[in-house]
Amino acid sequence: MLPKTRYFTLRQRARKKRRQRLWQAMRIMRQFTVRELMAACEVEERRTVQAYLSLLRRAGFLRVVHADGARHEPSRYHLIRDSGPHGPSVIHRGRTVWDLNTDKEYPL
Repeated sequence: MLPKTRYFTLRQRARKKRRQRLWQAMRIMRQFTVRELMAACEVEERRTVQAYLSLLRRAGFLRVVHADGARHEPSRYHLIRDSGPHGPSVIHRGRTVWDLNTDKEYPL
């Protein structure tokens, strides 16, 4: 069994890699649904993807475009702030998004 600190370090690295894959797919696709993004990144946890998208939306990186009148249609996300190759990081216990490319913080 791994020591507790080692376990959390490995989980944090895996989370960063997953978010980086999501960011790269967003930059390529520009417009996407949660399901399309999950398929492109081979991520199985829908809740994880939705949480990251929600943080990026609140920080102004994404815009949500709801389907025209059809409630069955999933919402589409549009990437509106593509600042570079490095995905934004969540810092200060989820209260701030830090953009590594521009070295700016965006409060939530």
